[in-house]
Amino acid sequence: YHIYDGYGLFIGGVADLPAVQRLLAPESVVPVTTTDGHALMGIWICDFTEASLSAHTELQFALAVTRSAIAPIAPHPLNILTLMLSRPEVGLLCHGLWNNTPNVVAYNREYLSLNARQTDSRIARSAEALTFNFADHTSGQPILSGAVHQPQRASWRASWSLAARL
Repeated sequence: YHIYDGYGLFIGGVADLPAVQRLLAPESVVPVTTTDGHALMGIWICDFTEASLSAHTELQFALAVTRSAIAPIAPHPLNILTLMLSRPEVGLLCHGLWNNTPNVVAYNREYLSLNARQTDSRIARSAEALTFNFADHTSGQPILSGAVHQPQRASWRASWSLAARL
């Protein structure tokens, strides 16, 4: 399975710790937590315009996890990026996956053992924003929608902040 072209958005954030602990109860991992009592998570929004399984979209909810508990970390907007780049014991566990083609859903379910589901999706990218809408293919129920401003260049403040944390 190869992606040849496309784009994506990664949104790092936090989730309700008790809810994440319930989701992870059957797993052999624990959530990475913050000192203010949240679990770290990320959301991937991807539009793969050219791929070996044909063009498709993907929505993924991922939880930051480790095999054994680590000390909680101070809250910071760049925590998940810092951990992904500097702490090899921290991984991202996919705990929600949607694709818009039956072929990719089947691949993710049958070959990767992921609980992929089919979505009806729309992702549009302009100079100003990335807008997205994901709904359950069967029920039409919304999963996630929004718009994220696309700056023309990376923020120096964010770049320096990330460099300092690393």
